[in-house]
Amino acid sequence: MDDKLYQKVVDHHMLMEAWQTVKTKGSSGGVDQVSVNMFQQNIVQVAVKNVIAPNIEKGFYPCSYAYRHNKNTLMAIKQSSFFIVKENRKWLAVCDIDNFFDTIPHDLLLQKLEKKVRSQAIINLIECWLKMGEINKNVAWNDRIAGVPQGAILSPLLSNFYLHPFDGLMLKKRVGFVRYADDFVILSRKKSDAINAANTAQWYLTEKLKLKLNAEPKVIHVSEGFEFLGVSFKNNDTLLSKQKTLDLLLTLSNNLKIDKSGNIVPLFYTVCENIRKYYGKILPEQILENLDREFVQIIAGKLFYYRKNKTIASKKQFADILSTIHYFSYHFGNERVALANAMIAQCDAAINQGLQKFVGMEIPISEQADEYPEDENPADEPKPQSAEKIIARKRREYQKLESAGMELVVSSPGVFAGISQNRIVLKKQGRVIHSMPRRNLRNISILSRGVAMSSNLIEYCAENDIAIHFLKYNGSPYAQLISPAFIRAKTGIAQLESLDNGIAQKFIQASISGKMKNQINLLKYYHKYRKNTDPDFALQFKNKITSLKKLQLKIKELPTDDLTLFRKSVFAIEGQTAAIYWTLIKVLLDKHVEFPGRLHQEAVDIVNCLLNYGYGILYSRIWQAIQQAGLNPYISYLHSSERNKPGLVFDFIEEFRQQAVDRAVIAFITKGEEYEIKDGKLSDNTRKRITEKVLERLNNVEDFRRRETRLSEIIRFRADKLSQLIVGKVKTYKPYVAKW
Repeated sequence: MDDKLYQKVVDHHMLMEAWQTVKTKGSSGGVDQVSVNMFQQNIVQVAVKNVIAPNIEKGFYPCSYAYRHNKNTLMAIKQSSFFIVKENRKWLAVCDIDNFFDTIPHDLLLQKLEKKVRSQAIINLIECWLKMGEINKNVAWNDRIAGVPQGAILSPLLSNFYLHPFDGLMLKKRVGFVRYADDFVILSRKKSDAINAANTAQWYLTEKLKLKLNAEPKVIHVSEGFEFLGVSFKNNDTLLSKQKTLDLLLTLSNNLKIDKSGNIVPLFYTVCENIRKYYGKILPEQILENLDREFVQIIAGKLFYYRKNKTIASKKQFADILSTIHYFSYHFGNERVALANAMIAQCDAAINQGLQKFVGMEIPISEQADEYPEDENPADEPKPQSAEKIIARKRREYQKLESAGMELVVSSPGVFAGISQNRIVLKKQGRVIHSMPRRNLRNISILSRGVAMSSNLIEYCAENDIAIHFLKYNGSPYAQLISPAFIRAKTGIAQLESLDNGIAQKFIQASISGKMKNQINLLKYYHKYRKNTDPDFALQFKNKITSLKKLQLKIKELPTDDLTLFRKSVFAIEGQTAAIYWTLIKVLLDKHVEFPGRLHQEAVDIVNCLLNYGYGILYSRIWQAIQQAGLNPYISYLHSSERNKPGLVFDFIEEFRQQAVDRAVIAFITKGEEYEIKDGKLSDNTRKRITEKVLERLNNVEDFRRRETRLSEIIRFRADKLSQLIVGKVKTYKPYVAKW
């Protein structure tokens, strides 16, 4: 570094400039612990960091997780859990370096730096920054005799660098070691090894680095439980301590406020999103549900107050506010509508009774059973089967039974659908032909003309977010009844703006890339189990799969400046991909049925008719998810917006076709299901059977973001994420990609 720059940065005139700046700000309003660190010096610190960081950071050990690129708190917690669960390291010590950032000795730090940084000018600059004093609230100068200034650009790098030899020493002890800034945990299989490592850590920090621990290290067994980085561990479980739970709930309560315009203040959403991003990725579903149960009570109590004092003037405003609040668990997220309806009804009832305080909400949803990871491999398993696999198989059987109760399909004319007590009843000529509990019902599909429904059933469906889908003979939806409470004008305006601000291109690129990845994964799935039994398919797969992968990469490389040109390029690549994909599907089905290739219009063969019908069912569910996310289905990105055509439905469906419909149709054909088709029209029984198969796929449980989730729920989650992308709550859209 040029010595002139060093002289300029430490010049007393610049120091006086900082002094005057702080004095001006602090003489009336107060300044607490402000470091003399002006804008110009920050620029130089960034430059210095860019010069020295590559050489310093390249030697850092992977056990250090703070202030590093591609490292974070979440990864530190996951690594700690890995040591406990996977490596069976049950003896541990959790330690905290006392007042770490303010007690790092300057002379030792600079001595270490001189061995890594060859420029004396840079060393001089860093020394100046380290030792530069502070101005307190009385605008008095205090010398800095030790430590790195917190908030300075270089401080995180320097603090990690100072502890780097300590990290290396702990790794040599062959224990599990995770450090995040001044917090670290030591884990070992043997108590004696943990004690030895903890004693070594204390000795090295004290004698070699002139630091000290906050307390004497204490080795405990994981069964006693411990806290690290805001999360509690006990045995193999990751939990929330009572105190941390109370802290989170207090933060949520303090920030849940309604402003003068009748909207929740933005800071509340930020708090919720931060909790969701951190704890939502760490904690098991049951713990998140417990948090949500308390969260619901906070929401109800707060909004009762605003409803009572007329800040929330109407039920519609109440519902609009609740529609913007997202829960932390999937279970509560799926029940948002039921919770909102119950909350509005119970709050209004309490007000009508003259209550001054809302004493507690009755939550209208049951607790979920414990969940276990699902084994999705359909391959032959060795015998005898393990207990885990037997349990997993039995669990899948019960999940299918549960799924059956989520869907009601009416495929015959002359049927009357009504509601009686707690059951949905179908009658024909006055005789009950079907009856089912209403508690799990999510959708009703009407496949035939001449079906009648009671207004009571329609009202119940509207109040409980149960969609009624009306499908033509070819599967295309011609009508749909859903609750209108979700449609939001602000989101529609943001949709229009996103056509000009780059969000449209961002979504198209992600979604079509996801679609192509799902096409590749579905083909890989069939190749995995047919490579030794279907040589024709295996050969074609080998020849064409590389081309598909290259096309998928090509999508990500397209220029996105001009939306019109970008669309054309995407359609061109998508067309090439579709040609290869359907050619391989044709080879896959050749032994079972004659398939001429994919036909969208005027199809008369069984495969295309089944596909078209299945896509029609999927269209209705996509449409439902889009509207529930507050999106306008007629404002589209990839497909052109046309009158009476829901272009966004056509856009959003792409990444879900393969798992929801293609796989169902292929299984329908290859497993020898009976079917009838005449003049391109499927028989009533065939339409009913393929509907059941597609709905089974939509309600299939799969591992999504490390939680068991139904595909229909994933569709809703992705629609919510698209809505958040459009309104600016998130910066990226991650498409759904199925495992194979």
